[in-house]
Amino acid sequence: MKRVEPKIFFLGEPKMHLGSEADPGVIQWLEHVGGEEALACLSHVTGPDIEQLIELLARRCYKSFAVGLNPNVTKIRTDSAEYHENIAASRHGSVVAHGHVTYAFEDVSRVFTHEIVRNWVGNERSQESLRYVRLTDLRFWIPPIISRAQKLRDVGGIYGVTTPVDIFVHVISVCEEAQRALAQYFDIDSEKSFDRKKKLTSAFRRIAPIGLATGIGISFNLRSLRWIIEQRTDESAEEEIRLVFGMVAEDAMKRWPEMFQDFERIDTGDGLNKYKPRYSKI
Repeated sequence: MKRVEPKIFFLGEPKMHLGSEADPGVIQWLEHVGGEEALACLSHVTGPDIEQLIELLARRCYKSFAVGLNPNVTKIRTDSAEYHENIAASRHGSVVAHGHVTYAFEDVSRVFTHEIVRNWVGNERSQESLRYVRLTDLRFWIPPIISRAQKLRDVGGIYGVTTPVDIFVHVISVCEEAQRALAQYFDIDSEKSFDRKKKLTSAFRRIAPIGLATGIGISFNLRSLRWIIEQRTDESAEEEIRLVFGMVAEDAMKRWPEMFQDFERIDTGDGLNKYKPRYSKI
């Protein structure tokens, strides 16, 4: 057994080229919608590419690239931070969903992955498959509520005087040894048929613990990610998912400061933070 800590890795987001090297499609689109007046808005649309994309598409909804393009619009915001604040305040969340970002989560448990796949709307997932990936050394994160309990107590049964960590380590070690024994029994390393290897590997995983460390990549739209961070860092959420999405929240607030400007970091007194937006579920 190897003890691990959950990790996040940012993999990517859409890119736009504006300014002097603007993509031809962006220029042609703005010129078509509102000529030079619409094109001039590029001088004040700022921020990371994904925020610029969202702002331009939001402006298209109201034709608010410049005053006069929509007869109903007599004033426009020329500060991107104010513009994004207004998107959130007016609950114009559909435009926020245009922003797609991808994270990889490693050394998270299958407890975590079972939880997060329930947030499926607008998100796509690719997870390590234990039908194909045969287990050998089991990697494991032990929750603080377990690791902090170090007082010896007599719990009877096969354990007697022990600690919660010792119980965890024993169970995981038995599962790990069982994986090795099954592989040896079926001599899977000498097996030539990949189909049979897959069937055996799938059978072996049935005695792997749900806390087993794994990896999953998820693409979120930012509208969904805002809600997931709010939901999954709340005190009522599961401990590991709170830890992981706390890390995502910190990363998101730095990468997209206007999109997450209304999020407040709140110390919940248990070693974790919750991240609460001023505008919930936009």
